[in-house]
Amino acid sequence: MKLRKGDVLAIDIPETVSAHVGGVPVMECSYGTSNGRLALRVEKILANTETELRKASLHDRSK
Repeated sequence: MKLRKGDVLAIDIPETVSAHVGGVPVMECSYGTSNGRLALRVEKILANTETELRKASLHDRSK
């Protein structure tokens, strides 16, 4: 492909995405912008117990 400045690539973006910590899904989010920057808006908390969040955090730090 010979892409040039200004070319547009069409991509399919799902309405929601799961945010993971240490391989554990912790939030369901939607895409958006904030102050001109790409952002995720938290729609739903999936790992809602302190134990689940702590496990995810410890797993992430061990890497």
